[in-house]
Amino acid sequence: MKNVYSTCDKCGKDIQYGEPHVSFCKYTEYVEYVNERNRTEAEVIEAVDFIMLCESCGKAVDTKLISKMVNVILQHERSTDENDNKQIKNE
Repeated sequence: MKNVYSTCDKCGKDIQYGEPHVSFCKYTEYVEYVNERNRTEAEVIEAVDFIMLCESCGKAVDTKLISKMVNVILQHERSTDENDNKQIKNE
């Protein structure tokens, strides 16, 4: 039986089950506060991995740069949505 969980999207190294790795994901979650346990709990409804990296490649990632890039994407989507809404109103 293979013990390979995934492959690093940067260097191609096999990522074994039980090995640390870095993944960039999109989660759809349901979050609630549970009074009896005095904590917040989340149920993952859907998870989509975009990038999977071995521990070594993952440590080299500039998370500040990734954050900036995601913010640029979100700003672009917001402006695109606003333009679409203006176009619909003008039709």
